Amino acid sequence: MARGEYLQRRETLIFIGNPGLGKTHLAISVALAACRQKRKVRFWTAASLVNELLQAQDEHRLHRFIAAALKMDLIVLDELGFIPFSDTGAQVLFTFCSELYERLAFTITTNLKFADWGQVFGDERLTAALLDRLTHHAHIIELVGESYRFRQRMHEKDDAYAYRFLGIPAGHKERAKKSAPCPAVYPLVSALGLLSSMALSSVRVRRS
Repeated sequence: MARGEYLQRRETLIFIGNPGLGKTHLAISVALAACRQKRKVRFWTAASLVNELLQAQDEHRLHRFIAAALKMDLIVLDELGFIPFSDTGAQVLFTFCSELYERLAFTITTNLKFADWGQVFGDERLTAALLDRLTHHAHIIELVGESYRFRQRMHEKDDAYAYRFLGIPAGHKERAKKSAPCPAVYPLVSALGLLSSMALSSVRVRRS
């Protein structure tokens, strides 16, 4: 992905998974890699794109909006599925994606399985038609695991517990590091927190 072959082939990257697994981080990473290759990239959340499309339609400049998007090499569409769209919003997003289909590359992040996309777009036929286009030349990356935010919170809690267990006052991390009675104590604090909260996400990649 970082080498950008999908850009040349005008393919789609779809990152699927629950919140907190790093979908947006991955989408930003491939977008930055494309920028380093001097590609033109545009990033939207799904909700902000739909709002801009609706505004452009109201102002009778939807065609110009889509024409400007066609100058890009990569469109990143983040957080598809978090907010359901109105009928009009779903229709303009479908029009946008249909016009760009096979003319540039997409990167999409979503927390919904494909079977649940109808919850966002409302119309089953429109949803099926959109999925048909987006998954036609797609690399589907499914992320499975526990939210990194949750793991981070658990690590912080377990780290604090480890300090209390060792009799180190809260807020004295650096002091504890410098004044530990033996070199093994400070690493032990971190290890106690890390081992008790460790849960690695896994990634499954499918080629559509």
